[in-house]
Amino acid sequence: MSQAYALEHSQKFEMLFQQWDENAQKSKQQRENLRLLYEQQQSILHSLRVNQSLQLRKLKEMYEEFVKSIKELEEEEDNDYFNPESKMRQEMKALQNKLLLKAHEQEVARIRKSVESMIISS
Repeated sequence: MSQAYALEHSQKFEMLFQQWDENAQKSKQQRENLRLLYEQQQSILHSLRVNQSLQLRKLKEMYEEFVKSIKELEEEEDNDYFNPESKMRQEMKALQNKLLLKAHEQEVARIRKSVESMIISS
């Protein structure tokens, strides 16, 4: 019986050892799968960071271009706003000069008539 008992325990031990060995192999395979998965995730994360950096750079460039365009537009609007005003001032000054010239010519003509009438009456 002791041989049968030893054989039974030997078989149980061998079965437990095979199960342990299978579990160890599965564990090793799972660790390898996790390592590969981790490396894939690292690679994906790196790609995402690169893409995000590129997108942020493009967004920054677009923003800077937008700000530049807005500034140019504001400058154009300011120029358009102030130029007509200065043109209007120039036109008003020219009209004022014409009016002054006409008034001066009328004054000269009136004085001339007065002088002529004084000369004729004397």
